[in-house]
Amino acid sequence: MITASAIPEEIQRLPQWVGWKTENRPGKDGEMKPTKVLVSPNPPYNYGKSNDAGTWGTFADALKATEMLPGIDGIGFVFNGDGIIGVDFDHVRDKDTGQIDPEAWDEIKALNSYTEVSPSGTGFHVLCRGKIP
Repeated sequence: MITASAIPEEIQRLPQWVGWKTENRPGKDGEMKPTKVLVSPNPPYNYGKSNDAGTWGTFADALKATEMLPGIDGIGFVFNGDGIIGVDFDHVRDKDTGQIDPEAWDEIKALNSYTEVSPSGTGFHVLCRGKIP
């Protein structure tokens, strides 16, 4: 369960939050694959869109949606070009032991920002201030 104390207040205050759930959808090869889809944290709780701020909400709304709606797997932050970026580290953590690739860990520490284990358990998401070149 996500707790407010885990997310920096600066990021919590931004109204760029959605819920997410896993749905099976056809991949490029036609086979069904699990996909993370966005859910608006506001009634009527339709699908969210990364390019439509009208489907985003507050951090509190997103947390509430995870408690109220069956099938919501977590909350997510939507990037909108306001200077907060995400750095994604894939396949750098052993899901069973928690052991982290030392080079990746050095890079994560250098970012000195909010970091969470990704839903797969094998990577990390880092939210920080920056500009994508």
